[in-house]
Amino acid sequence: MRNKIFILVAGVLAVLVAAVFFSQKAGSLFEKKPTLRTDGTLDYARFFNEQLGKMSPADRALFLYKHFEKLDDAQLPVIFAQQKDINPIYRDQVAEVLTYRWAASDCNHAWQAFVTEKSFPMKQAQTLIRIWANTDVQGALKAIQSLENTVHQKTLIGRLVSAYAAIDPRQAAEISRNPGIEAKGQALSAAIALWAQADLEGAITYALENDLAGNLREVFAYEIYPNGGYDAMVARLNSFNEKDRDKAVGAILEHHAFVLFYADDIERLLNEFPSPDRDTQHKRFKTLFYHLCNRDIRDAFERMLKLSDAALQKELIRISFYSFSQADTPAALNFLTRLQTILKEKDFLDVVRDVSYGLLRRDPIGTVAFLNTLQYDPRLEEIKHRLPDYLDYEGDNLDKAVELFSTFKFSKDYEKPSLYANFAARLFRKDPEAALRFMQTLQDPKIKQAIGSRYVEETTKKDFAKGLALYKELSASIGRAWFSFYDAENFDAVAYMKMAREALTGYTQAETLGNIVSEAFRRNDASATELFDSLPEGQAKENAFRTLMHELAQNDPMKALELLETQGSEPSTRYSKNWLLGEIVKKDFEGGLAMLHSEQWLPKIFGNEDTWSFSGEGGLISQLMKTDAALVRAHIEQMPEQYKAQALSAYILRLASDNAAVAAQELTNLPDSQQTRDVTQNVLRQWSEFQPRQAMQWVCEQYPDSEDKTAAMHYKDVLRQWVKVEPEAASQWLAEQPAGLARDSMVVGLIDSEKYGEPEVSMQWAQSITDKNRREGSIAGIFSVWRTFDPQAATQALETSGLGPERIKELIQQPLLRHETHNNYRTYYFH
Repeated sequence: MRNKIFILVAGVLAVLVAAVFFSQKAGSLFEKKPTLRTDGTLDYARFFNEQLGKMSPADRALFLYKHFEKLDDAQLPVIFAQQKDINPIYRDQVAEVLTYRWAASDCNHAWQAFVTEKSFPMKQAQTLIRIWANTDVQGALKAIQSLENTVHQKTLIGRLVSAYAAIDPRQAAEISRNPGIEAKGQALSAAIALWAQADLEGAITYALENDLAGNLREVFAYEIYPNGGYDAMVARLNSFNEKDRDKAVGAILEHHAFVLFYADDIERLLNEFPSPDRDTQHKRFKTLFYHLCNRDIRDAFERMLKLSDAALQKELIRISFYSFSQADTPAALNFLTRLQTILKEKDFLDVVRDVSYGLLRRDPIGTVAFLNTLQYDPRLEEIKHRLPDYLDYEGDNLDKAVELFSTFKFSKDYEKPSLYANFAARLFRKDPEAALRFMQTLQDPKIKQAIGSRYVEETTKKDFAKGLALYKELSASIGRAWFSFYDAENFDAVAYMKMAREALTGYTQAETLGNIVSEAFRRNDASATELFDSLPEGQAKENAFRTLMHELAQNDPMKALELLETQGSEPSTRYSKNWLLGEIVKKDFEGGLAMLHSEQWLPKIFGNEDTWSFSGEGGLISQLMKTDAALVRAHIEQMPEQYKAQALSAYILRLASDNAAVAAQELTNLPDSQQTRDVTQNVLRQWSEFQPRQAMQWVCEQYPDSEDKTAAMHYKDVLRQWVKVEPEAASQWLAEQPAGLARDSMVVGLIDSEKYGEPEVSMQWAQSITDKNRREGSIAGIFSVWRTFDPQAATQALETSGLGPERIKELIQQPLLRHETHNNYRTYYFH
């Protein structure tokens, strides 16, 4: 009985344990199903986030494939719509499996979901297209072509062709050549490459028959070269016609990995099969050397030295030298020394000029020491002057730099002090005491003065009082130099004025005092007016007065005008008066018009012969015309005769800036005078800048006597502008003109414009000048400039120019011109 009870209890317990186990298992299984969202759809995002978070990466893939295999097709769009809510860690994996599952059931349905998505799912689209290509390539192609985004089209066509090429490479190639497809290159090359794996000859024949030799890059890289090397590649290229061969060579250069690993054979290939187009050949060599430089930049530059094409050599060096200088600066400098024996002098200096700034950053002392070994050239001198900008001012660099400075050649007196001052200022910022010691070691007073000036400026920017103290301390070294203290935050006009009166004399004192007062006015310093009154009559007061006028004109121009009346009648005062009148007119147009008839104002405005004093853009006439130009012209006609010409001149000058052709018609209303000739010249210059042909026609009509000096001047001015705008038309017109003063003047003007750029043409024009002195002078000027960059050609032209043997000998023996370029203006001088 006891045993039966035990067995019964044990059985009940077993059932209970099993019940608990199976209930837990059932609960676990229940949790592996998505719950419902508020919109009635299953919450797959939450489901995947919870389940995948418990699994290893390998288990996730198995889980997803099994889960999607059991899903109903209707649930696929639901999961697609919820992808953005899936954890980014799992999102791509879910999207990939979803796309595989969707493509297996209905590619079209999946595609429609993709294209209606706000942000097109490119990754999923690529997977879909790859699968679709195996089942319905035309359907996939049609779907891609329906896209409006050409970038997406291009990417997906490439994926389609690549996938289909494994099935039918010929058809894949045909698809990629479809005229309606934006993407051709890479997809087509991939298709032909896959074709070549199974049928090399068929793929190449197809490419050549369809003008696709440029798409054989992968065929050469993966089929021809690996199986036969360079000789096989050359043999295959020799079997092509010239056009296909050049395209194929270009295609090989586009396979960057192939070029990188087989650079030696690629270089042989380019030399054996050069492109008939020079620019294309250069472009291919640039591609080759780009990879060579990345592989071994020193070896790349050794190869550059061996190139026979000087122009290509020069270009390659210029575009890749910066990388060389970074990799090995000493080797780069050594390379330049060797390059000097290979390139022409001008080409060599061009390269040096372009690469020197990169070298300066790496090794300023070594770079400048190298430049110092070269012949004098203004362009290189400019680089040397930048040495202070790149020094680290540590160790023995200072001594080396100063030693180099002492060897520099200078064409201008101010250059040496300027160089030392730049160096000293930078040293001063780093170590003021060392800078002062350095200055005391110098002997040249001009250099010491320049350096002392910089030290005072640097100090004053931080502390005005210390700047003044340093000025007094260095006064024995820096003489009467004056300094710009205006950047100092604690500018003290009274203290500075006192210092200037004590330390300076003459013009330097006058200019400094004027600048102090001007700065005080600009800063609204309370002491400005008192300081101005304390200035003696002369340059200092004139300088300060200009600033005072400007400040008053903005607030009370009539008061400024009253003050101006007490200052006399110097030209600058008359100009200021006209400008102040313009300021008044801005506020009172009717009052300004009345001035044109006022017996009080007319003598003050037009009571001199200086047209320019009242013709400025901000002057009375100009300001009036901005409001009503026609009304101003009518009032000028009613003015007294003694003032009318000057007012009309001002009117015409202002009108010319808007419509020079109309202004020119007004010129006929002016009397014959020097003022009229000046105004005419100004109008013609503005007119010929935009309409030179019309301007020249007007000159011809107005000045039929071309032998007149005034006429010749106008002809020359207009032609000079015409040559800039329409050189061929201007030259043809000039060639048709009869010999004489006007033609000679125009030829001289033409030569002045062209002799630096086209000396051969200028020399031909010079020989046509009828006046002997002007002809010989022009020929000599052209030769002097020409010989600075091409002495052989210049000498040959001079010997056939028609000059006498003695004059030719004299010109050849004269010193060589040197030139400098400052602010885009080139200046030539002898040395």
